[in-house]
Amino acid sequence: MTRPRVAPTRKFGPPGRVDDRRRHQRQHYKPLVPKHRAIAPEVDRRRTAGEGFNRLARELKVSRGTIVRASDYANRDKTAIAAHEGRKPTRPPYNVERGIAGGSAKDVMPPIF
Repeated sequence: MTRPRVAPTRKFGPPGRVDDRRRHQRQHYKPLVPKHRAIAPEVDRRRTAGEGFNRLARELKVSRGTIVRASDYANRDKTAIAAHEGRKPTRPPYNVERGIAGGSAKDVMPPIF
């Protein structure tokens, strides 16, 4: 009389199946495009027009860091030069006069003495 075939025992986890089948089908790999790369052209276009990081983040429903990363990705050559020189990349300033991006209170209000 022969004994039924049993999967070899493993050190960790549940024992293997007797019929050597998987419980679930394998998921097909779908390449993931990072969010900052997907929105980079839109961010660059709107930043060139003078909109600020915070407003873009609110309207595109992503974090401010993702907007900054997308802007840096759209201007990779300038970012690489700044990194090589050991400084932060220069980003276009807010357009306070047009009221698009707001800016800080120092830019808008005169100093109080």
